[in-house]
Amino acid sequence: MPDEVARRCRFIVEEDQRVSELAEALGSGQREDIRRLCAGSYDGAMKLYEIGTPAMETMMGAMLAAPGVIGARQAGAGFGGCMVALVEQPAAEAFAQSVRQAYYQATGVQPEIYPVRAAAGAGLLEA
Repeated sequence: MPDEVARRCRFIVEEDQRVSELAEALGSGQREDIRRLCAGSYDGAMKLYEIGTPAMETMMGAMLAAPGVIGARQAGAGFGGCMVALVEQPAAEAFAQSVRQAYYQATGVQPEIYPVRAAAGAGLLEA
């Protein structure tokens, strides 16, 4: 197996394990584990799957330095399109302001930040 394929396969296997661990950490509020798992996901995507961009690195730095951040990582396929941060609810606005300012100062690009709240998700409908 070529080295590039082996690295990407390793990322997928490790990411699958992180997803299971993250579900547990989120359910029990283990913030240090959440931060570690998000960081591992981002690091693996950058180094093993090679989907990083300078824009992602800049945004990650801005998010991790912002108030109230619990953890942050890339979303979707990467390549700089979307990042996700888990943030303490009372600090959400301060987080967004800090990230907007830091990212704009570093890049000259005004980022779009969309605050959202977790929901129960999909389920069966009773007829």
